[in-house]
Amino acid sequence: MKFIHSANTSKAGHNHYRHPCDPDPLIHLKGNAGNFVAGPFHNGDQVEIAHGPSLIPRQAPSTFGGNIATIQLNGDALLWAVDSSGNASTPIKCK
Repeated sequence: MKFIHSANTSKAGHNHYRHPCDPDPLIHLKGNAGNFVAGPFHNGDQVEIAHGPSLIPRQAPSTFGGNIATIQLNGDALLWAVDSSGNASTPIKCK
């Protein structure tokens, strides 16, 4: 999965996440200040993430810049994956 992080700045970053045993785990995102969960996404999917206290949490389709989705979250973005056996990773904070 690639993500573009747009948190009230013009900085954008790309991160790639790989699971050692499952080539295509289901990847989920949520804000640490809310209950909304975005996803699932697959390895190689590119999304744009915006977060802030005044945003309404949502996930919408996107075709901008190769993104498949635009995601709005409250709080810092947390990312985790679920493999084909149903094992979920510990959420990590996206930077």
